[in-house]
Amino acid sequence: MKKPSSLLGKAYALLAGDTSVGRSKKRPFKRYTERELITLESEIGAELFGPVEKGRHREFFCLDEKTWIWHEEWTDEKRHIQTNTIRYEINDQGILKAQEGAR
Repeated sequence: MKKPSSLLGKAYALLAGDTSVGRSKKRPFKRYTERELITLESEIGAELFGPVEKGRHREFFCLDEKTWIWHEEWTDEKRHIQTNTIRYEINDQGILKAQEGAR
């Protein structure tokens, strides 16, 4: 079947079930490791709550079915690397927020 060139033609082909429309061949199917999937998820999660400030690195991802990790790194004014990691644990009673130095 010839590919439709107009937007209306493409929409009709999609509604009619033409599987040749919209298929991207640029990215073949690939099996990802668990670590690669976490890294991809982290790239999305990093900007989930807003843009990352210049000079900072942020990650936000699901570690397992009940644990989420928020991690940020930056260089302070004295050129020391600072980090902040927060672990959110989901349980039946609610969400526990755990971070270094918390009391």
